[in-house]
Amino acid sequence: MLNLIRAEWFKLSRRPLAWVLLAVFLASLVLLLLAEFAVVGLNDGLFSGGARAQLLSDEQVRVV
Repeated sequence: MLNLIRAEWFKLSRRPLAWVLLAVFLASLVLLLLAEFAVVGLNDGLFSGGARAQLLSDEQVRVV
C-alpha cells in the first residue's frame, strides 16, 4: 500500500498544477489568518494605541 502512495505522490509532484494549487491554498490560509489577526487587533486597539474599533461584540471576542 505504501508503494502505491509513493507512486501517486511521485506522479503528482511532477505536475505544475499541483504546486500552483498548493501555493493558492497556502496563500489563502495566510490571508485568512492575517484577516483574523487584523480584526481582533482593531477590536482590542492594538494598532491604534488603545482606541478600540467596535467591529465585534464582546461575545464574539470572548475565548471559551
